[in-house]
Amino acid sequence: MTETVVAIAGSRMYPKLDDVTNFVNSLPEGTIVSAGLVAGVDKAARKAANERGLPVNEAPMVALMVGGEPAHDVAVFKGATQARIFWDGKSQGTKGMIAIAQKFDIPTKVVTRDPEDAE
Repeated sequence: MTETVVAIAGSRMYPKLDDVTNFVNSLPEGTIVSAGLVAGVDKAARKAANERGLPVNEAPMVALMVGGEPAHDVAVFKGATQARIFWDGKSQGTKGMIAIAQKFDIPTKVVTRDPEDAE
């Protein structure tokens, strides 16, 4: 049986972090969550996964480029079977994450919220 690894990424200023928590809470038991270590979506994903007892692959931010992409961005998608990206519609970093997921042919859903929709 193949492991389900869900890469979760997004904007540091994503306005409705409950979206991230609700998504993690909807994942099947045993799903592995892959997320970075920065504030915003990354932190919300790790927190929700830890509270549920889901395994977490952490992708620390590093000053290194791999194949023209920041290593952190590539590491989040390592082994991912799908991705959910939460975008504020403005962050260029998150826009780049969407492009990387597409480059690696990872089935991806992008959730977009206007920063004016703050919690």
